[in-house]
Amino acid sequence: MNFTVGVPDDTAFSLTAVFRTDAFTPDSGIASDCTHLSSIYSAILNAEEGFADDDVSTAEWTSIVDQAANDLTNLTATSSGLIGQQLPAVLTEIAGPNAVPGKLLAHEPLNDSDAARDIIGQACAGNGTPLAITADYGG
Repeated sequence: MNFTVGVPDDTAFSLTAVFRTDAFTPDSGIASDCTHLSSIYSAILNAEEGFADDDVSTAEWTSIVDQAANDLTNLTATSSGLIGQQLPAVLTEIAGPNAVPGKLLAHEPLNDSDAARDIIGQACAGNGTPLAITADYGG
């Protein structure tokens, strides 16, 4: 897996690399989590973009995001490891008071959910099973 870790300039650290000649095989549990998250993230993105384009009503947006929150709750119950540790922060965002049509993906300043999604993205990419978001809007 590839992870990016930011450390202060005055921090000492070391890295030990292990090289292998056998073929890399993605972890099937991580791959499954990434597939599910791709679908959940796609639904949320499309709800937000559709709302912004007046193609999705507030009621439709709520239904889509509620379903995404249910799907994420189910995934949180079955996921483990690094991805499983990040899912509660993402769930809090889409099931909490930040779940407002048109504002769900607008984060300034960045929050815990942003960091969690970044870690999840890195875990999926490092597993060879990157998140794949299907967008219904945009160019």
